[in-house]
Amino acid sequence: MTTNVKLGASDGSASLTRAVINSAAGGDIAIVAAAPNQIVRLYKLLLVNTAAANVITFKDNTGGNATSGPMALGANAEIILPMDGEPWYQSALGGTVVINSGATQISGTAWFTQTPALAPP
Repeated sequence: MTTNVKLGASDGSASLTRAVINSAAGGDIAIVAAAPNQIVRLYKLLLVNTAAANVITFKDNTGGNATSGPMALGANAEIILPMDGEPWYQSALGGTVVINSGATQISGTAWFTQTPALAPP
């Protein structure tokens, strides 16, 4: 689903896309599928760890490098990354933003862009 928020210059605006996060499997959870010559930028996030204690790490691509340190979350704890105009996390070209989680239920919503490499953030 696409929202009406616009980002970037008038010649390179991008609308935010909303993705549901719903996983209990653990491991690397891609916010959106990677696409050739595209960059994913995460602008806003609501994430709830709905079960047992867990550790969340943001990564650049499935199996990729960590882009955050490990963040310990207790049961029913949440991470909120508010919209401030700058992306919180960004993938490398052709990659995606990934949430690495333990095998416990995490739920929420991510707002992101997926744009060609030359588009402004």
